[in-house]
Amino acid sequence: MHKFSPCPAGWIYYQSIGSCFRQLDAPFTFAEARQSCREFGNTSELLQIDEENEDEELFLAFWHFQSGISWIGVQIEDSKLKWLHGAAVAGSTRLKLQDHLKNGSCIAIQLEDTHVKLVNVSCDERITNTLCKMKAPK
Repeated sequence: MHKFSPCPAGWIYYQSIGSCFRQLDAPFTFAEARQSCREFGNTSELLQIDEENEDEELFLAFWHFQSGISWIGVQIEDSKLKWLHGAAVAGSTRLKLQDHLKNGSCIAIQLEDTHVKLVNVSCDERITNTLCKMKAPK
C-alpha cells in the first residue's frame, strides 16, 4: 500500500501488483456483489488472484478491511474451485482451502488468524461485505 494512488476515491492501491481494492458494505447475494463491483468500470470485478504472487496482496487487502466474511471472485465448477477468470484456485501459506466443496454453492473468504479461508456459502445468502479489485488507472 502506498500514499500516492492512481485509484478512484475509496479504493486502496497496491503498487506491487498495480491494482486497486475496495470493500462494499451492503448485504448482497453473490450475483448482486459481482454486479456491484462491475459497476465501477470495465476492469472492476470481484476480487481475484491473477498471478501467483498476489496471494500475499489478497491477504493484506483483506486484513486491511478487517472483514469477517466477504464475497470474492471464486466459484465451484465440477467440484473444483476456480477464479471467475477460469484459473484454478491453489492453496498457499496465506490461503487455506476448505476440504468439502458443495456443488451449487458459492465461495466467500473469511479471516482466520494469520491466513484467510475460503468457505462454502449459499449463492443466495446475503453477505454484508464484498471485496472488489480493478487494475489501477495509468
